[in-house]
Amino acid sequence: MNSQRILSDMKKAISLRGLSDETYKTYRSSLVQWLRHFETKDHPTHISAQENKDFLEMIGRTKSPCSKKILLHALNFLYEHCCGQPNKLHGVKIERWKRKIPVVKSQKEFFELLNAIEGITPRTIVFLIYSTGIRLMEACKIKVKDIDRGNMCIYIRKGKGGKDRRVAMEVELLATLEEYWRSLPPQKKFSEYLFPGEKPGHYVSDSTIYRKVKKEMKMNPHLLRHSFATHLHENGVDLFTLKDMLGHTTLTSTQIYAHTPLHLMKEAATLLRSARKRAA
Repeated sequence: MNSQRILSDMKKAISLRGLSDETYKTYRSSLVQWLRHFETKDHPTHISAQENKDFLEMIGRTKSPCSKKILLHALNFLYEHCCGQPNKLHGVKIERWKRKIPVVKSQKEFFELLNAIEGITPRTIVFLIYSTGIRLMEACKIKVKDIDRGNMCIYIRKGKGGKDRRVAMEVELLATLEEYWRSLPPQKKFSEYLFPGEKPGHYVSDSTIYRKVKKEMKMNPHLLRHSFATHLHENGVDLFTLKDMLGHTTLTSTQIYAHTPLHLMKEAATLLRSARKRAA
């Protein structure tokens, strides 16, 4: 197969549907092994549903259900939008992915780690993610014009799934962003991006910030979103509100936070101890 042609066609199809570059990167990454496995085939349409099913079962021995699910989404997109065979993988299923409750830092631990980060740009981005719940790539791509001081919100353009949304901005976050902006050298203030990269016209690399957070905070940057959501839910924010704040398409993704907040369980335990003492 002409792998480059297939990936090029997929990139065009993704762009035409208003999906993000991150969607293409994710699909492309998941298809690498598939393209190599079927390199002797002339075209994706020459691969049968059974062959694809066998391949998915094969990689299932080394890949997680989440990775298999992403590959299945990529293949479904390829066959439907690039090959005109929307039912090619009909009946091919992936076992359910059992989500685990994410282990998050307490607010005290988070701010101790935050203050230890060297460099005002990564420190500001981390605080921005924790304060709004947006994704790392969404934070890196924010433009100066997306900061709305009048309505105290930030516009997120073409987030996951190519969707736009807005998130609330607290006074403390605005002050942090302004302090960061004042620290920039004059030449970088001409950039349209809030976090300009080394090359003119580019935003800061998300992989650079990812490595920085992994090294200095000893955590995956995605846990910043989990911390944001968990701390809000523990303070009474409902799942429907969290869904919109996190930019989830359905409530299913948000339901990972649908456990009883820890402080309520502690209060219940205290009431139980009091009841035992009264009964004694």
